[in-house]
Amino acid sequence: MPSSLSTRPCAWDTQPAVSWNPRCRARATHRCAPYSPRPARGARSLLETIARYDLKQAGYRPVAAVMVDGVGEVDLVLSRRPQAIVPGPADGTHVLTAAACPALLIETDGYTYHSSRPDWHSDHLRDQAALARSHTPLHLTSNQVLDRDTVRIVSSVARRLGIHPDVTPGDF
Repeated sequence: MPSSLSTRPCAWDTQPAVSWNPRCRARATHRCAPYSPRPARGARSLLETIARYDLKQAGYRPVAAVMVDGVGEVDLVLSRRPQAIVPGPADGTHVLTAAACPALLIETDGYTYHSSRPDWHSDHLRDQAALARSHTPLHLTSNQVLDRDTVRIVSSVARRLGIHPDVTPGDF
């Protein structure tokens, strides 16, 4: 393992979002150990932070806590024109402008906040609103994020939308 990578557990393993479930906490700590992601201003969860970090490591420019007209706030957004995602009214939030369309709207869905029938219904209505506005919604499960599958899943969808990672020669 390169010396630049931390081998300490993530600071997140003591947070209430994962501490209620020892299996989840152990997986999150194990999976985060060599990465030590930092939360973005506006980040709402451990899953969002891990997904954002993995996408950044792969060369993408994800934006966290983005307000999308007609949809509401989404966890992460990728766009061919990330500069068209502008700062929002609250610290750490952003607003998706028309110039950023189409965009890939990524939700990191933990079971706790997406398991009830009303939540399930709301998620479907938001997806339909996103599609009606030419955006592509993509939901990642907590297992997918914690198993570090985010980039594999997101990259094929992003590629179809013309969203590519910023890779320069010598990055490998």
